[in-house]
Amino acid sequence: MKRLCCFCLVTVMVLSLFVVDTVATEENIVINEVMASNKNTIKDTKGSASDWIELYNRGSAPVKLGGKYLSDSKKNLTQFKFPDDAVLEGGKYLIIWCDGTEGVSDGCYYAPFKISEGETVYLTCEDGITIIDSLKANDMLTDESIGKIDNTTNEVAIFTNPTPFRENDISSKKLVKPSFSKKAGFYTEGFDLEITSGYNNAEIYYTLDGSEPAKNSLKYNGPVHIDSRKGEKNTISEIPTNTLNTNRAWQKPGGEVFKANVVKACVFLGDDKSVTACATYFVDKDIFSRYGVNVVSLTTDNENLFDNEKGIYVAGNHTNYANKGSQWERSAFFEYFDKNGKREVSQNVGIRIHGAFSRSFPQKSIRVYARSEYGKESIEYPFFEDNNAEKFKSIILRNSGNDFGNTMF
Repeated sequence: MKRLCCFCLVTVMVLSLFVVDTVATEENIVINEVMASNKNTIKDTKGSASDWIELYNRGSAPVKLGGKYLSDSKKNLTQFKFPDDAVLEGGKYLIIWCDGTEGVSDGCYYAPFKISEGETVYLTCEDGITIIDSLKANDMLTDESIGKIDNTTNEVAIFTNPTPFRENDISSKKLVKPSFSKKAGFYTEGFDLEITSGYNNAEIYYTLDGSEPAKNSLKYNGPVHIDSRKGEKNTISEIPTNTLNTNRAWQKPGGEVFKANVVKACVFLGDDKSVTACATYFVDKDIFSRYGVNVVSLTTDNENLFDNEKGIYVAGNHTNYANKGSQWERSAFFEYFDKNGKREVSQNVGIRIHGAFSRSFPQKSIRVYARSEYGKESIEYPFFEDNNAEKFKSIILRNSGNDFGNTMF
């Protein structure tokens, strides 16, 4: 009897030690790097340039991956399940190809989803509930990745030189943009906007005039109050945008123009500067009845539109708005809001003046381009109710063309 009791006690102690060791090594697995737009970086075993997720084992002991899950949706954390025999050795990297198919090919794992810009990738325990690690795939250009800055921290950065199967190249890092405490959109009352970053000892600078933040911009030291701009003097809307002497000549606004709040912010850490965060806030007690239609916000530096030398929206020094081609394309930030003020689309784009003679009208048609150098290669949204198209290389914000002045609303 005594011998049996002793045997049971030893067994319990061994099991307890095993459980502790399993938990400790499991936490060593991290999502180290993610690529959501792979064009030329690396090919998978099928010869395709697939999206990919890289896992890394920070510990020295192997960790069992079998039964764990990967997903790009918090609503469905069990999209891809690792085979029971899957193991990641200590100090090693593992790539999971995300091409929309599931299975194993030439010893490599393929997940049944693709990674889209702005999605978060999750690694989950065997219970399909407990999240081991997550990483948001945000603000990457084509052939850029996002991942851990090094193997000991959870701080992340964007990498212009991705390194699948290897340690991340911190010499090519760009800081991730700061976060805003309020979503862009419609508000009936003012509020305090908090701006935060995921980096220790970093500084945040912001602007309220659409210009790019720099170290001589407003320094963030506390919440920024966002409110109705009613009563503010007209500025940009009083810049003449053509030189015609006809009934299509530019006219000064007959009263106060409604103004939105545009906030742009960047993180600065040493010599490093983050991607720019941008959001437009429409604040008015009657904002939900003001428009009755969907709303577009285009944010860019004032000089890109109104400078006499380079501004594309004014006559300027070169009859600027009549010029065409890539040299007359300017970078901007595009936001599309539904009737309820929910932001449906937000991305960096290029803009040009569109049209022939209508370029000289006071309000001008604007061509909006999605390009890889700005970020996404397409604008994805079902803009047209009578058309199934949901993916566009470019769209036009039209001024009614030669019907200008007759078909306005």
